[in-house]
Amino acid sequence: MTRPRPIPALACSAALLLALGGPARADTVVLRDGRVLTGRVIEQGDKIYIEVRDKGGTIVSRQDVLRIETAEGVVRPAVVQDELHLRDGRIVRGDVRVSPDGTEVIVGLGDRGEVRVPRTAVAVIRWRDGRADAGEVAGMDEHARRLNETIDRRVRELAHGTDVEKLEARRELLALGGFSRAYLETVAQRQPEAMRPILADLDRLEALRKVLPSKAEEALPRLGERLISPEASERESALRSVVMEVPDHVGPLLLHMIKTDETPRVRAYCVSQLAALRRYEELADVLKLPDGPLRLAAAFALGDAGILAGVPILIEALRLSDPELRAVAIQKLTEYTGEHFGYRAQGSPEDRDRAVARWNQFWRERGDELTRTSLRTRLPGVGLTTAEEAERAQALWEEANRLIGSTLPRAARGPAEAVPAPSADERQRKLDRAQELLRQALDLDASLSGARMTRAVLLYEELGRSREAEGQLGLIIDRAEYDSKSNPDSARKYASFHLGIIAQREGRFERATVRFTQALQYDPQFLEALVALGDTHLGVAMSAVEAGGAPTVEGRREALVAARRAFGDALAAIERQEADLRGVTRDLMAEAPDTMAEGQVIQAVSKSLGELKRRKAEVHFRIGRACAAMLEDDAAAAAYRAASTLVPDDETYREALRAWTPKAPEAPARPAPPAQPQPQPAGAPR
Repeated sequence: MTRPRPIPALACSAALLLALGGPARADTVVLRDGRVLTGRVIEQGDKIYIEVRDKGGTIVSRQDVLRIETAEGVVRPAVVQDELHLRDGRIVRGDVRVSPDGTEVIVGLGDRGEVRVPRTAVAVIRWRDGRADAGEVAGMDEHARRLNETIDRRVRELAHGTDVEKLEARRELLALGGFSRAYLETVAQRQPEAMRPILADLDRLEALRKVLPSKAEEALPRLGERLISPEASERESALRSVVMEVPDHVGPLLLHMIKTDETPRVRAYCVSQLAALRRYEELADVLKLPDGPLRLAAAFALGDAGILAGVPILIEALRLSDPELRAVAIQKLTEYTGEHFGYRAQGSPEDRDRAVARWNQFWRERGDELTRTSLRTRLPGVGLTTAEEAERAQALWEEANRLIGSTLPRAARGPAEAVPAPSADERQRKLDRAQELLRQALDLDASLSGARMTRAVLLYEELGRSREAEGQLGLIIDRAEYDSKSNPDSARKYASFHLGIIAQREGRFERATVRFTQALQYDPQFLEALVALGDTHLGVAMSAVEAGGAPTVEGRREALVAARRAFGDALAAIERQEADLRGVTRDLMAEAPDTMAEGQVIQAVSKSLGELKRRKAEVHFRIGRACAAMLEDDAAAAAYRAASTLVPDDETYREALRAWTPKAPEAPARPAPPAQPQPQPAGAPR
């Protein structure tokens, strides 16, 4: 079975050596959310890789790390930044650089984008290496004067210009950013009516930067300006764009807009998107707001997802004056809890009050238990799993893995080590037991993405329960960020891949293509997904022919071209992996290996190169199939020849090569040479 691999392919000899036998002491990483991770810390730019011996590892963003305590006892902050000291007293920390023309200082804020400030507004730049530069430089006074003149002109247009001039003036003043605020506040003393809305908008932009995904800012021009537009339709349109661009990271922005936007329609849209994206934690925050309709909508959305935190709000809704809302509330309460207590939406006020009293009593007695159970199931990151439960869940997962491993064929090294294969009945019993252990593990700790992945693969590979497997894989995608033991992107990558495999096997090629493409968004070099994507395109082209359909020539060729492109990308990925592995061998062989561990590394690399060679032959063979289907005989023969050269003893490759190698034309028959006169014996008649 394919199992999730939480760490990338080993790319350096140090990482390989650690996997074989690293130091006993470990570094400690303290995250800002309170979690503590231990292992060997490898810093990779804006990412920190924490490698745990024999258990893989995980990757966290440097911005999420509070401090790192090294194995030697050295404690240091994860992020060391430059400091920009402004003349108005504020200090901004980040990656500081000066613009090419020297007129601006730019501060990179990581995921929050960057801000720019005129050099004249800077008092001191304190660099992270201890240097300090004065902010003011010679020749900057003229620049400051021009900037101030621009602001003065735009403020006049904002107060007295045409509608078009007012729009452009607002846009430019907002584009100047919060670091022109000192002069803008000075202007506001003379033009308070014109500047008050601009200063308020700058405050809104500054608040937005804390929740706006940086990828969305990069991809969508003028996004911040659109999100604070006076037009509700423009704000809603901007939100739709963000949801389409970065659906996995839009939750904090939607919650911020729910709390700050003045238009009910925009707020309602944000709640609907939180529900559609299954952002349950943000929806739970909506329950705390004073807006009744929004709270009710959030309670419905959470209840439909199996989270009962909003039940008290639905019980309150039983007292609403609108009978239709009362009817919906009792319908949902009954659906969520299985109780009714005789409530009728059209009943008399007295009867309704008696029923509501019974509902309140029920919730006082059972509410905490029901809410906790639903949260543990649907929101594994809320901290309801104890350390003992998490440890027991891990043990159950490991026991399930041992059971699954005992059902797989094992090559014996000798007669004494021969392990007979289990009977079909015994194998089925072991797999059923493993499935039950995995279910128990996830009941204890629902955040274990790896255990859930194992369960999903077992369900569809061995037990034939594809629909259940799809449900488990969907939960991994929804909850990956809650699992401290694996990288969320890696978990989502493999979950998307397995969803694609299920769809591919069932002939749902369009859905399979989407899932494999999603997996490749997390890792463009994901070899298995590239090959599977090519197989899916090939399946689209071939299935129509085998079923006797009548696809257009262009449609079939388009699928075949897409298949060949995906296989070509797979070949490129294999070649990159081969180059990395050869680099490891080259580094270790530069000097003769002097330890057993280094020798083991070289053996492991050689074995991996052999496996990549076999995979490379498989991909060449697939390219040959695509080319043959397009009637490109020479290209097909070349691909089959490449496969056969890599694995010469494979009869399938040899036969394909024979079938598609053009035969040389036969030479014309040569005339027989004239008969030579034979010598005659003496006395023979002539």
